[in-house]
Amino acid sequence: MTRTAWLFILLASCAAPPASIDWTSATWVPLTTGTKASLRGVCVLDGVVWASGSGGTVLRSTDAGDTFSVHIVPGAGANDLRDIEAVDATTAYVISITKPARILRTTNGGADWDELYVSKDERSFFDSIALFAGGGGVVFGDPRDGVFEILWSADGVRWQHADASSIPPARKGEAAFAASGTCVVTRGARHAWIGTGGMHSRVLGSEDGGRTWRATATPMPSGTQTTGTYGLRFKDRHTGILVGGDYTKPNVGGNNLARTDDGGKTWHLAKPGPGGYRSCVAWLPGAPSTVLAVGRTGADLSSDNGKTWTAFTDPAGFFALHAAADGTVIAVGSNGRAARLAR
Repeated sequence: MTRTAWLFILLASCAAPPASIDWTSATWVPLTTGTKASLRGVCVLDGVVWASGSGGTVLRSTDAGDTFSVHIVPGAGANDLRDIEAVDATTAYVISITKPARILRTTNGGADWDELYVSKDERSFFDSIALFAGGGGVVFGDPRDGVFEILWSADGVRWQHADASSIPPARKGEAAFAASGTCVVTRGARHAWIGTGGMHSRVLGSEDGGRTWRATATPMPSGTQTTGTYGLRFKDRHTGILVGGDYTKPNVGGNNLARTDDGGKTWHLAKPGPGGYRSCVAWLPGAPSTVLAVGRTGADLSSDNGKTWTAFTDPAGFFALHAAADGTVIAVGSNGRAARLAR
C-alpha cells in the first residue's frame, strides 16, 4: 500500500460518523437519593444531576447520580417543586407550584435560594419552567379568568407576564399537568412549546422568546379533567413528540402519543403508540432516532423518532426523565426513587 493510499484510508476513517448507540438492551440501575420525596423534576448536564419534588426538596449530584446531596428550599417545605432547570453544577431554577407560586434560583449548588418572582394571586399554579439557550426562559401556569399565565425572561433574573392579548384564550376546562416538568419545553434562544389537556388538548407555540403565542389543535385525548398531554420534547425546531393519555387509566394506550415534523403546526398520532399513560419523553444520546417514554406503570422505546413503539423494561415506572449529551440518562419517581439507564 502506498503512503498516499494509507493516508487517505486513515483520514476517511477519522471522518466517518460514530456508530449509533443501541439502547434496546439497556437496564435501569437504582440510585440512592436519601429522600422519600415524590420527584417530578429532573435535569441532567454532563454528569451533574438536579431533581426536585415534594416538601420543597431539591437533589444535586456531581457524579452522575452515584451520590446526592439533599436540600430543602427555605420557605418551601409545604410546597411541591414540580420542575427544575439547571444551567450548570451551581446554578439552577425551581418553581413552587402554588400559594405562593414562585420562581427561585440558586447560584451556589443549592445552599441558598433567591426569589426571582412571587405571585400575589393565590390562584396562580405554575406547571413548568424551561430555559432558553444563552439565557432567559418561560414559565407556564394554569389559566386565570380564561387566560393562561405565562411569564418570560430575557436574562433569567427579571420575569414578566406575556400580554394577555398575545396568548390564545384558554378554552373551558383546558389547563396543563404538572406531572413531569415537561409541559413546556424550549429549543435554541427563542422557540418554545406548551402542551395542554383537560377538556381540550392543544399546543401553544412561540418563536419570540415567549412574548407571543399561537395555538394548534392536536389528536391527543381530551374531554375529561384527566386527559391530554402530560409532557413534550423537541429534538430540534421541527421534530417533536407529545405524550400523555389519562392518568386514571394508566394501562390504557392508543391515542396517547403524537408527533410533529413541522415545528408543531400539525400533529399525527403514533400507531402503535406506547402501551399506557406516559408522562415524559426524551431522545436518548448517541442514537439520533431513539426515544424513550416513561410513566408510572411502564416505559416504551422507539427507534424511528417516535413513529412506532415497543415495551421497554421498567419494573416500577417513573414520572420524569432527562438525557444529557454525555450519555447520562436519569429517571425519577415516587418515594425518592431514581435510576440511571445503563447499557
